Amino acid sequence: MLCKNTPHILNALEEKILESVSTDTLHVGIVGAGDGRLARSMQEKCGKKLKISLIEPSSQLHRYLDDFKDLSGHSWDISWFEKRVKSNGPFDILIFYQIHNFWNGNLPVLNNILTMLNENGHCWITFLNSLARRSMEHFLPPTAASWNRLMNPIREASKTDYASWTSFLVLIKAQLDNVWGLLDQDAFALCQEGKLPSSESPLVWEKDGLKLNVKTIADAYLWGASFIGLNFHFNKDKAPTSVTNSGTPKFSGTSYNAHLFQALLNSYPETSSPNGDDFVTQLEVEAWKQNPDQKLNPLGDFLIGQIENPDEIKKVLVVGAGWGKDLIMFRKSKPEWEFTGIENSLFKIEISKNLSADPPMEVQHLNPEEALSFQDAEFDVTFTLGYFSTIYYTLAKILSKELLRITKGSIYHLEDSRGPEFSLRLIQYSLASIYKELGLESTNQSVQIDGKETGLYLLKVLR
Repeated sequence: MLCKNTPHILNALEEKILESVSTDTLHVGIVGAGDGRLARSMQEKCGKKLKISLIEPSSQLHRYLDDFKDLSGHSWDISWFEKRVKSNGPFDILIFYQIHNFWNGNLPVLNNILTMLNENGHCWITFLNSLARRSMEHFLPPTAASWNRLMNPIREASKTDYASWTSFLVLIKAQLDNVWGLLDQDAFALCQEGKLPSSESPLVWEKDGLKLNVKTIADAYLWGASFIGLNFHFNKDKAPTSVTNSGTPKFSGTSYNAHLFQALLNSYPETSSPNGDDFVTQLEVEAWKQNPDQKLNPLGDFLIGQIENPDEIKKVLVVGAGWGKDLIMFRKSKPEWEFTGIENSLFKIEISKNLSADPPMEVQHLNPEEALSFQDAEFDVTFTLGYFSTIYYTLAKILSKELLRITKGSIYHLEDSRGPEFSLRLIQYSLASIYKELGLESTNQSVQIDGKETGLYLLKVLR
């Protein structure tokens, strides 16, 4: 059955992309095709001569695309792109629509795909901007803006941002032509007025205690655009572009509108995908079973070494215990301490029940929205192992207060900083500021092992 989504109701971002398509376009590739409405709008504009190659990672949406021949479900299959080029010629336009939905750090693969553009072709990459004020609370701590972090994302939805993608474009010597953003009201007003503050007296925006300096239009997009679309091309017939001669892109945007924002968030029928975290957990457990006599890793040794008055410690709480490997290793290192683990993933808790440990290990369920099931001052020390890097401000505030209630000694947060020089300045206004509101001071430091940065920081809350 032919399932077409008509009439075509394009959102503002799709309209912007459609504007960039000339009527003499011959071959378009769209990764993240959704229900096909953007592709059909292009077909209507360019006519039957246009060849469209589509990829939609969600198989549940393929029933909306059964009128397209060149359809795939594999986002980064180089051979598929090569076959499409062989059949239809080089791409005039490549579109990676809402790339945060299927991105997994494949910068080298993406770069190879971009070489399949013809000499006058251009590309769109659109994404949820994790550094926008509206998005940032979901991805604390703030992230370092660099193409490097696109290579090794820690969380699926938190690695796409304007600064990192433009850094990548500079790296591959692409020229950025247009930037579209779904701007909030502050950013929209600033860009419309065109009156930017001086570098000596930058405009300061605040979000949940984070202070964000705005000196340029690019800053306004970085902090104020919830969704961003980048349009760029390569000068294949000229000398390679550089940072100095790459030109000035045109900025355009739509001020924040609740209905438009909702349309962008839920552009297509709701779908669900398998949880890759469960698969990774299974691999880790199987690897551990092959070598159960492991010793505490260097990070664990580092954390244990930070404890003040270790001879006085009896009970320790580990937040974000996962499937229990850290608990087992901690027990081997400090058998005189009693360790208790809590974890919010039910899958990890279930798989931990099948692990052999002496004494038997129990990982309890954590719901950060509820009070913890422990007595006041029950633990001498509390560790958090990356857990606060996965929750947003509201939950972090609730959980921090609970940890203070059940811990009579110090709390040690070993968390992800993703670039110490950038993040640690901002972290002082996030997790540290939460404790300051609760009447406690804290210290933080970047974590180095054998003289090398680990990308983690340790925040100590001393009682």
